[in-house]
Amino acid sequence: VLDGSLTPFPLEYPCHPPTKQRWVPMEATLVQGIDPPTVVVMHHDITERKRAESELQDSERRFQALTENSPDGMLLLSADGTILQGTSAGTLATGYGVDEGAGKSILDFIHPEDLARLKAVLANQGAREGTVCRYHHNKGRWRGVGGHASNLAPTPAGPAILSDPRY
Repeated sequence: VLDGSLTPFPLEYPCHPPTKQRWVPMEATLVQGIDPPTVVVMHHDITERKRAESELQDSERRFQALTENSPDGMLLLSADGTILQGTSAGTLATGYGVDEGAGKSILDFIHPEDLARLKAVLANQGAREGTVCRYHHNKGRWRGVGGHASNLAPTPAGPAILSDPRY
């Protein structure tokens, strides 16, 4: 930084005194027009942010372990029916892998005669409704699916529907 070959750069690092853990970011910046060359180094305490980030990562790992090992098939849908996430238990019943449905509309897998009923569930904010419809299995046949859809909209993350189909 002093010789000008390195531009200002940030660096986060642990700075742990004997009594507690602390994290600080450092930014070193060359001050222009001063002789001799001078660098300003700034620090501030970001320990609380780092603690919150760590807790969030731990929570996400626990949730992922829960959903990946659940014996129930579950889908998280956007308000328009786009599949956001699913559990691996649904793979056996539908024949589709967990990632194969992500980003596609659940409506693309539902029998045409059952679409109106499912669209009504998707539109009913705050409701938990039982429904039965036919779901297209990847082997080409229609399979009856019953279950509940809980329209969680609006949530902090946006509109969402949790479906717990029973195959």
